[in-house]
Amino acid sequence: MAVLGPGVDIGFLKAGEDLSALQYRFVTLNTITGLVKCSMDDGQPALGIQLDKAALGKAVQIRVVGCAKLAMAETCDPMDLLMPNDVGRGIVADTAFVNSTDPSPSDLSVQGDYVNAIALAPSTGSGDIIEVLVVHGGIAPVTP
Repeated sequence: MAVLGPGVDIGFLKAGEDLSALQYRFVTLNTITGLVKCSMDDGQPALGIQLDKAALGKAVQIRVVGCAKLAMAETCDPMDLLMPNDVGRGIVADTAFVNSTDPSPSDLSVQGDYVNAIALAPSTGSGDIIEVLVVHGGIAPVTP
């Protein structure tokens, strides 16, 4: 299994779909069945990155923190903040912005994408597999 360095893995959760062709993609849990899936809802945080090629019903090895490889869907630069697209490939997270129609604090909300990894290498486009640091960083920082 190709990983760059140390990290924390979990390997007891079962695949709720055939993940054998989806190595190095972000995965999450089906909120009803508790089984691992690769498809994401918009803005949903990932559990981590799948390291193996798990078949339906088999245990999935997931890197939840640390160095891993990630299949990308678009270009990125080192240190870009990453999130999953709808099929678990990495895309650059949009930075947050403050949304307010009224200057009162009760009307302020911060909107942005949830950061799941930091790029450690560039991606030239869809299909690249790059080195990343898996993190659970919350919403991308607010732009000035």
